[in-house]
Amino acid sequence: MESTISRYLTSIDKYKNHRFTSWENCYKAFQTIDDIDILSLHLGFYLASWGMYRGSSGLLQKNHKIHYKAVEIILDYKSLQCNSTFEISLLEFDDLCKLITELEKHYQGIEFWRNNRNDNVNPTITLITKIIMGTLGCLPAFDRYFLDGINFKKQLASKISRTNFEFLLEFINNTKSEEIIGIQKTINSKRDMYYPKMKIVDMYFWQMGYDNSPTKKDKKASKL
Repeated sequence: MESTISRYLTSIDKYKNHRFTSWENCYKAFQTIDDIDILSLHLGFYLASWGMYRGSSGLLQKNHKIHYKAVEIILDYKSLQCNSTFEISLLEFDDLCKLITELEKHYQGIEFWRNNRNDNVNPTITLITKIIMGTLGCLPAFDRYFLDGINFKKQLASKISRTNFEFLLEFINNTKSEEIIGIQKTINSKRDMYYPKMKIVDMYFWQMGYDNSPTKKDKKASKL
């Protein structure tokens, strides 16, 4: 596991302002700042650098202020934010599901103009989980490479279910507990920052998915 995480962190170690560090900036901001406008800017830039502002995305048609309500929702669930004294458990699963539902409802209600007609933002599981990872650090980002990586170990549907969540917790607290704690300590010593356990899981399975991608040789490592 350590070697897999090291491959993920290579770009950050090599390039000071690599876009992977957008997660660090956003995550830190939601720990220390309470200004809605500033947090919305952080969230928007993080999502852009993590591939969520592509041409087909409704987010691209809007400015950062569409995230105001999302930030307010997230701050209402700040008790889920993982840090050095708290990591999410099964006890918080119901609250996590409520957070997901509220975020989905917010983004689905955002209209934009495309192809000569009004359309609505599609709150995909990728978008919602990237938001939660970037702000609270209590859930991996269910993007393509992560899902490919986790299916390499266990077949899971690309949705947040109790079964999936229990699998992640089992992986964190039992299967790879000592390794994850060791990796956290190593990262903290190098970057002076606490990486939540779900973030370690996110990086691990993402890198596994990327490593096993049939198009790896034709791509640079990028969190799509």
